[in-house]
Amino acid sequence: MGAVAEFLGVVLMGGGVARAVKEGFVVLDLYADTPIFLSLGMFATLAAAALWLLVSTYAQLPVSTTHSVVGGLVGFALLTKGSIALKAGFFSNVALSWVLSPALGAAASFAILKIINSLIFDAGDRGATLRARRYLPPINAATAWIMALFIAYKGLPNLGYYLSSAQALGASALIAAAVWALSLIGVLPAGRGNGLGKTVSASLPITLDGSAHGAAENAFVPLLVVTALLVAFAHGSNDVSNGVGCLLVMREVAEHGRLLTAADVSPPIPSWIMVMGGLSISAGLLALGARVMATMGSRITKLTPSRGFAAQLATSTTVLLATALNMPVSSTHTMVGAVTGLALASRGSAADINYGTIKKIVVSWVITLPIGAVTTLVIFYLLKALFYTSG
Repeated sequence: MGAVAEFLGVVLMGGGVARAVKEGFVVLDLYADTPIFLSLGMFATLAAAALWLLVSTYAQLPVSTTHSVVGGLVGFALLTKGSIALKAGFFSNVALSWVLSPALGAAASFAILKIINSLIFDAGDRGATLRARRYLPPINAATAWIMALFIAYKGLPNLGYYLSSAQALGASALIAAAVWALSLIGVLPAGRGNGLGKTVSASLPITLDGSAHGAAENAFVPLLVVTALLVAFAHGSNDVSNGVGCLLVMREVAEHGRLLTAADVSPPIPSWIMVMGGLSISAGLLALGARVMATMGSRITKLTPSRGFAAQLATSTTVLLATALNMPVSSTHTMVGAVTGLALASRGSAADINYGTIKKIVVSWVITLPIGAVTTLVIFYLLKALFYTSG
């Protein structure tokens, strides 16, 4: 299910970020006389990012695909053409978003968990179960509204369906109302006992107990699954597009033998490229995703279904908002920020945070940019020596 959600995120919403990566970081016109030179650099960037992500995944470190690709692009541009090849304004905005996205993730998860605790869990064990039945229908509806709004506003245009803002808001509101109604009549889970909680919790790094409080937590498991899929959708819509942006440059050079100029009609992104990106991230998730999931799920702070739901809703909303703005951000950074926000919301202090894990993650973040740059340059010059002989 997660692999399918990743795939849909790439295909439905990944195009805007892919174009931003293709055109936003490097002044492509400087390579107009040597397009193959640029194409080799893009390939080297992708190869370097893939190598570093494989190494970090094996080490169970949640590093950023975005940082890896951007580090490679910046290193390539600076060393081959100097600072004039780098679009400093766009890079500065992206760098700022890397700071803001985990902060927003932390703030959003903090607020969501505080609201959940206030509405449900502060009522005591028996009261929590009763309140879960009362408040989960509107929580279900709010989650559905967020998912539907982003898909209607940014996803459908990629399929040729264009809605105005009012139409997107109206359609998503109707879907949210339907989910609310279905939750009230029991068609959708909303605080009532079911076997899904025990089944899912057996395979997720979350904690349930046998008390009435645990029964209220159990009611959040369906939402935990839904928001996990929403995070996968958001991740596909943003992170995968970084690699697709580099691939677009390579495809342009291969197809036209040159870089397209402002006088050319900008072609649409071929659907096969987005499909290939979606299939690749889905395969990676199935093959190696569990290693990083373990770190995110249990090694930063203790997670319960309600806390996991808060972190995932905060992460997916933040990343999808960035995708809607065509801004490449790090889903990984956002999720780590959101999980950290949970610890602060649950105890009002940082006592529940595993600082050893946080330290390792931050170090891996810091070194990702320079590793991406250096590895890209090594691969680029090897490729240049092998294949690029003129000039």
